[in-house]
Amino acid sequence: MRIRRLFVYGTLRDPELRARLLGKNAARLRVTPAELPGMRLLRSPRGDWPVLGRKRFGRVEGLLLERFSAQDLRRLGRYEENEYRLYRLRVITQRERRVWAFAYLPRRRPRAGSSWNFE
Repeated sequence: MRIRRLFVYGTLRDPELRARLLGKNAARLRVTPAELPGMRLLRSPRGDWPVLGRKRFGRVEGLLLERFSAQDLRRLGRYEENEYRLYRLRVITQRERRVWAFAYLPRRRPRAGSSWNFE
């Protein structure tokens, strides 16, 4: 299975972090705003990073990454480590289109906790 779109909602929204992880390949990414409906950001019980939790009318703002290589995806996967796993889901683009993308979601359902904010 080839992954063509990746939705990022936490620390990978930071362009400097993506540049450190991907090197010169970060410059060729297509990066556009997107949202994930039916979710909210929670602080991980293991540290100061986000996990997604379900929320009926929630929306999580993030970025849709495209034009990355298989090697880029492996590097991002190593950054996410074993706490997350890739899941396929539908996101809403800036132009209000629903598209399929993959996102790193927690392997275990998160406990209700405090909200997490990118800023």
